[in-house]
Amino acid sequence: MNPIQFTVKKTVKTSAQEICEKVLDVTTWSSFDGHGVLPGIEKAEYEERTDEMIGSRIRVTNSDGTQHLEEILEWEAGKKLIMKMSEFPPSLSYIATHFIEQWNFKKSGENETLVTRKFQLYPTSFLTRMLLGQIAALFEKAVERHLDEMANDMSKN
Repeated sequence: MNPIQFTVKKTVKTSAQEICEKVLDVTTWSSFDGHGVLPGIEKAEYEERTDEMIGSRIRVTNSDGTQHLEEILEWEAGKKLIMKMSEFPPSLSYIATHFIEQWNFKKSGENETLVTRKFQLYPTSFLTRMLLGQIAALFEKAVERHLDEMANDMSKN
């Protein structure tokens, strides 16, 4: 089944390397606040962290007490990061099998990086696709806000 997709872009006034370091620092993940009924992140911890980062597994506890898993599928420091979100709690697992998040980093100016976050949300069936589309709209707003906050925080450093 084709995924529901959305993309968010933002220029951040720092290097791609610094952004990558922040993304891999799971202690900062709690800055993701969610949107509306979509929960934010309370904490994230590595279950397994590999030297090359590919295959690293991160257990995320959401602000509503639920958990999910994020696994790093691809990692090119300063260029690209692809993660798979899965092991959703029962409410979300009924309508989505997994999400893929791709971060791309491209130098766009003196000490500036264009950050592109692309998401693919995979519905469990044709019937759940519409409901997942509504969740995707909330998720997109949360990601936009999170990327704005990240850009503001990093430009202060």
